[in-house]
Amino acid sequence: MVDEKDYYEQQPAIAYLLEKDYNNKVLTTDQYLDFRKKHTPKVLNGNSELKRLIRMYDLLKYK
Repeated sequence: MVDEKDYYEQQPAIAYLLEKDYNNKVLTTDQYLDFRKKHTPKVLNGNSELKRLIRMYDLLKYK
C-alpha cells in the first residue's frame, strides 16, 4: 500500500512520465499523423496536449 504523503509528493514525477510517453507515442506513430499536423507546434512550444485532454474529459464528465 502506498502512503498518501508519498503518493502526492510523487505526482509531478508520475505526470512527467505519463506526458513523456504520451508525447512520444503521438509524435512518432503513424496512427496520430492528423493529430501531429494540428498540434505539433503547440507540443514543441511546451503546451501540454495531455493536460488539455484531461481538462476536456473533466469538463464533459461533470457537465
